[in-house]
Amino acid sequence: MAPEVGGRIVSFVDRETGYDFLWRNASVPLRREKPGTEYDPNFFGGIDELLPNDIPETIAGVECPDHGELWTLEFEASQRSDTAITMRGTLPRFQIVIEKLVRLDENACVVQSKLINRSRSAKPFLWKLHAAVRIAPGDSIYCAAERFTAADPDWSRRKGSGPWEGETVPEFDGSTEFLYLHSLKNGLIGWTNGAKSFEVQFDPSVFRYAWYFASYGGFDSHHVAILEPCTTMPISVNEAFGLGQCPVLEPGESLETTYRFVARSGKGERGRGKG
Repeated sequence: MAPEVGGRIVSFVDRETGYDFLWRNASVPLRREKPGTEYDPNFFGGIDELLPNDIPETIAGVECPDHGELWTLEFEASQRSDTAITMRGTLPRFQIVIEKLVRLDENACVVQSKLINRSRSAKPFLWKLHAAVRIAPGDSIYCAAERFTAADPDWSRRKGSGPWEGETVPEFDGSTEFLYLHSLKNGLIGWTNGAKSFEVQFDPSVFRYAWYFASYGGFDSHHVAILEPCTTMPISVNEAFGLGQCPVLEPGESLETTYRFVARSGKGERGRGKG
């Protein structure tokens, strides 16, 4: 784990087999980028988070940089034990405080997070978990969603919207997929190859949507799937706010939630998430 690099989780390794469930970009070193740095050319992988936005936009009078401020934030961290760490940081422009307790629990990483609005104005925002997993053709992506909507025609294999029945990773043909998954039945999105699985379990009353982005070779020749529980849909916070599809923190208000990253080897039952 790297508190000084946005609190990123760098690897998630099965101790028995040595298999790392997370994808990392071999051409990008683990380093803290300057605030305002462009995200895609510096996409490291692992598990990071986006807050308070994705695309650059001005929200509540605050100019928010590409993929938000959290991924370039340096947390203050204190070690509580060999299996747990606490972190605290403040978004310098948006003035939201983030407090985290991250702990290991058998085959899971459990994260208890709290956001606090320390500014003097109401703040609509996007908060998105961003777990990059390794993939191969034939792997399956599952999510407890009833429907999908293509997020961007230029990046989406599927067009329009329709019933969500999961995703089978195709041959690496130079394409990408980018979907909003919605009408969630519970809080769960995951990957499996039949022998192994990795999933994100979350509270769907907080993360009301689950985004799915995958590069089957079409994004910088990467082969990666990103599992993205998100508070907000669509990608623009201002547009989502107009649709009533993003949260808002009033001055002094806070939001607390817990989410889990769970890895399994063998054909065990998939987790149910938090309904």
